[in-house]
Amino acid sequence: MKYIILILSLLSVKASAKFTDRELCNSLLEKTKVIGVARGFGTSENKNITAFLVKEMEKHNLIPAGNKKRSVYTQEFKARDAFGKMQSGSNVIGIIGKGDPEVLLMAHFDSIGSYPYQCRGKTSCLGVTDNATSVALILSIIPELKKYAKSSIGIVLFNAEELQQKDIANGSKYFIKNPTFPLKKVKLVINLDILGTSAYKALDKDYMALGAETGGKNLKNDVMGASVNKILRIRNFSYVFGHRRSDHTHFVKKGIPAIFFTDSDSMVYHNTKDSLDRVDFRKVREAAKLVSDLAIRASNPQRKYKFVKPKKFFTVHIPTYKDMYNFIFLLKDTELEVGKLERATQNKLKKSLDRMLDIYKKGEKKISLKDRKEFAEIATHYLLGSTNLPTGRSCL
Repeated sequence: MKYIILILSLLSVKASAKFTDRELCNSLLEKTKVIGVARGFGTSENKNITAFLVKEMEKHNLIPAGNKKRSVYTQEFKARDAFGKMQSGSNVIGIIGKGDPEVLLMAHFDSIGSYPYQCRGKTSCLGVTDNATSVALILSIIPELKKYAKSSIGIVLFNAEELQQKDIANGSKYFIKNPTFPLKKVKLVINLDILGTSAYKALDKDYMALGAETGGKNLKNDVMGASVNKILRIRNFSYVFGHRRSDHTHFVKKGIPAIFFTDSDSMVYHNTKDSLDRVDFRKVREAAKLVSDLAIRASNPQRKYKFVKPKKFFTVHIPTYKDMYNFIFLLKDTELEVGKLERATQNKLKKSLDRMLDIYKKGEKKISLKDRKEFAEIATHYLLGSTNLPTGRSCL
């Protein structure tokens, strides 16, 4: 019976995007170039990008949703920047269609800019894959969503995600406390953060999806359905493995199902190497098709998602036992590549993988919280452990 339900799910919504690869690629490259500048919260560059995003929403005739009056696209708030100075900035919010949105498609548009604790004050961190590419993706698929969405979709671009002060994601935290439309009507959040980079070349067809279980079987099936006949391979992980990693966290705490799409961290994460020449635009292109397909499927008024609360919230991301298996399975694809690295790096990464295997082999019932935290820390170091910088790839 479950297979019949899955087949019906895959066939129930005709959600194939209609844009050509060339049109999509031109849009992705053009918008990423504009957004991919150092744009730390409170800077003039951040305000310039805010204005650009507003113009994009105006160009596509989205309904302004920066306030409840539907009169502006910007939702202004204040937060302390990386230097401790109080600054003002804005989220940028628009709605495709009429009425309150049932689906939210969102990404943060700020970067860490020239914050000295990460960029050493010498130059600026552009944050192209974190997160200019995700914002460019959302802007590029708006025409398709306008054509094929069955209900309203909110486009929510958050600011100040990178500040990480006391609580994560300042822009989304402010929005959750001051929503500009009823959150009770939102049935799904699709969040994008980090796109177009791979820690290892062997992972250049992999895209991580975290949290599908928060929307029950229907969301799991729709994520699978959206990935059918796509070049990218979806690697599924639980919500708790990505808890507190991005803007979707606040929505799950409110009882709203959320799927978080992300790429593996790489050598360009939060540093000056995250530049346009490192972007795998072919991967961004394929991610755009997948996200568009899922958003259109979810917009069907008949599609419902029953919120499944994560078993426990932690202050850090913690893998489930199944996450451990999926992650080790993912890393097995990198072994040949690791074997070509310098001997010292090889030994270090092999030792990390062996330790993760040792933890996993303890069995689900015997693995402690301390083990899970250690696994998560080692997993992050493994992804960042490659000494090879990711190479960019053209979109076509």
